[in-house]
Amino acid sequence: KGKYFALTARVGKENCARIGYNLSSYGTETLRLSMEAALSADPDLIIIPEWDEQNENTSLRPTLCNSFAYKRIMRYYTGRTRREAPAPLPGDDVAVPNLIVSFRKTMVLGERLNVELLNVPDTDRKEAYTVRLALKDVDGREVIAFPEAAFNAADLQEHRLTAPSEDFSAHPVLLPSVTVSRRGKVSRY
Repeated sequence: KGKYFALTARVGKENCARIGYNLSSYGTETLRLSMEAALSADPDLIIIPEWDEQNENTSLRPTLCNSFAYKRIMRYYTGRTRREAPAPLPGDDVAVPNLIVSFRKTMVLGERLNVELLNVPDTDRKEAYTVRLALKDVDGREVIAFPEAAFNAADLQEHRLTAPSEDFSAHPVLLPSVTVSRRGKVSRY
C-alpha cells in the first residue's frame, strides 16, 4: 500500500571489453521481449536504463545504426497501453511499410549472420506485403538471397533470417538489398 510497482525493460548491453558482461540486443528483440514481460505484470512504471554509451549499444536515442527504430517501437507500446490505434509518424510516407531491418555490422568467420525483419504497426488496416532480403557484394552482384517474408502491416511481426558466415567468407563487405512488394508496387532499398 502506498508504494509503486516498477519493472525494467532494456535495449541490451554489449561490452566488448568485459567477457560475459553482455545482454545482446538481438536486433530489437531484447527491448520488445522485456517490454512485453514488464507490461504483462501491469506495473505503475517501467524503468528503461540508458547509459548512452555507443560502445555498449545501450541508448534508445537515434544513432546512425538504429536511426528511429527504438522510437517507433516505444511509440507502438505507448499507443498500445493507451488503447490508441496505430498511426504513422508525422511526415511518414504511408506507402512505405514501417519495417525495421537489424543486423550486426561486423562478424568473424564461424559466426552466423542473423537478420531481424520487424514490422511495427502504423495502421490497424490488415494489409499484406512481402519483403525479400539479399546481400550483394561491392559490385552489386547477389551473394546471398533469402526467401521472401510475408507481413501484415497491422501486426507487430518479426522474421529472422540466418546464414553461416562460411557461405560468404570470400566477400569482406556485403551490402543489404531490401525489396518490398506492397499494393502491387515493388520498391528497392
